[in-house]
Amino acid sequence: MMRLNQRKERVSRFVKSGIMTALDDGLSEKINRKLEKVERLETESASTIIHGRFTRSKVFTISYNDKSCYQQLIDFQSITYNSPAIDFGRIFLTNLPDEYNQSSLKKLFWFMLASYLEKLMQEYSEVPSLLVEKDIIHNMILSYIYLNAQEIEAIENHKTIFYMLNNVSSFD
Repeated sequence: MMRLNQRKERVSRFVKSGIMTALDDGLSEKINRKLEKVERLETESASTIIHGRFTRSKVFTISYNDKSCYQQLIDFQSITYNSPAIDFGRIFLTNLPDEYNQSSLKKLFWFMLASYLEKLMQEYSEVPSLLVEKDIIHNMILSYIYLNAQEIEAIENHKTIFYMLNNVSSFD
């Protein structure tokens, strides 16, 4: 119940934010409809345990003789049960270049998603990757909503990101 209340609070804050007023009415309405579904938890088919604060600084990498490396996730204080889009989206959104070309962002999105899913399948071959992919695509709005104020402030191309997410069917 606590997670549901936190989600509702974050959605409410986002809907009242300046980014929504900066978008055209059609996209703003589409996002509002999506958020109504998200609030009612209609999009949780692939929910799992996630890191919760997944950033580059939470990945510890050790190289062995410049031939192989081992990566370990650290700092699991924010571990929670939620959509894998939260972790994927935080990495995607906080590592974007200040790119205002939707096509370039879309290519980067598909590349990063394919890389993420490939690594997931290497580690957990029994996971239905298509289900995870669909969950990530359809819940990217959650990853944006779950960013903290400092992370949101660092993003300069909010409108372009939302139009790109619309283009990849994230709000359908």
